[in-house]
Amino acid sequence: MAVNTNNAYGKISISDLAIAKVASHTAMEAYGIVEMVSRRFTDSLSSLMKKDGGGKGIKVTTSGNRIYIDVYVIIKYGV
Repeated sequence: MAVNTNNAYGKISISDLAIAKVASHTAMEAYGIVEMVSRRFTDSLSSLMKKDGGGKGIKVTTSGNRIYIDVYVIIKYGV
C-alpha cells in the first residue's frame, strides 16, 4: 500500500518502500545500531535474490492516515 493525500496543489503518493528506505537510512545513523536484520529467515533468503535491499529490517504498515514502522536491528553491546 501507499500513503496518499490530496490538497489544493494535487495528489501526493508515497510508497511503503520509499518510507522503509528513509527509515532504514535514519536508523543506521543512530548511535549503537550495528546492523539492520530481517524479521524472518525466509526474508533473509529472499533478500539475497533481490538486487535492491533498501528496506531490510523495516516493516511499514499503513492504516488510514497513520503509518506504523517496525525496526529490526542489532544493537552494540552495552548501549
